[in-house]
Amino acid sequence: MTVPKPPPFDASAANNAWRSLKKADGSSYSVFLNTAYPDFVKWVRGQRDHLEALRLGVFGPGGVKADLDALRGSTDHRLDILEAKVAALEAAPPSPFPG
Repeated sequence: MTVPKPPPFDASAANNAWRSLKKADGSSYSVFLNTAYPDFVKWVRGQRDHLEALRLGVFGPGGVKADLDALRGSTDHRLDILEAKVAALEAAPPSPFPG
């Protein structure tokens, strides 16, 4: 599973388009005067890149998933051995001298 890439989007053009929206008297809305939107879009894309790098570290070769699979396999093997020992003890004839 990969981290999806955001669709192509020009935040600067959108920011400039919002600034063209004016009140009836011709003055600008204060909310559209902020220029932080393109910086926010860049930050979001950077976060996506960090998330993708983390995903590669977790699921990539030798990552955490490989370690977890190895641990799960060794645990299953130990439980299979223990199950065979318990089954052999249960199937063994009772001892003539208890205790």
